[in-house]
Amino acid sequence: MITPTINEVNVILKDPFYI
Repeated sequence: MITPTINEVNVILKDPFYI
């Protein structure tokens, strides 16, 4: 299981189309 860093979570929250 990969634990996302705070920075990655931040990017995902800012970019809904990150996936």
